Amino acid sequence: MRIVGTWRTCDDGVSRPVLRGVLFGAQGQPLTEWFLIDTGADQTVLSGSVYFRVGIRGRLPDAGYRLMGIGGAA
Repeated sequence: MRIVGTWRTCDDGVSRPVLRGVLFGAQGQPLTEWFLIDTGADQTVLSGSVYFRVGIRGRLPDAGYRLMGIGGAA
């Protein structure tokens, strides 16, 4: 597999592999955003700012729900 992306320095100063992707908001508007390339990930997680820009309506996760990855839990 070949993924055409780039390396981008994130807010924490670490360079990570990313690509530009397009999401479609609740009203059908295209929103361009950077996505981390993680070929071993079980799921994709949106940041809070992207979540609100897309206009997703939902509910808060149940108490005690956590995401876990190589960097730890959040």
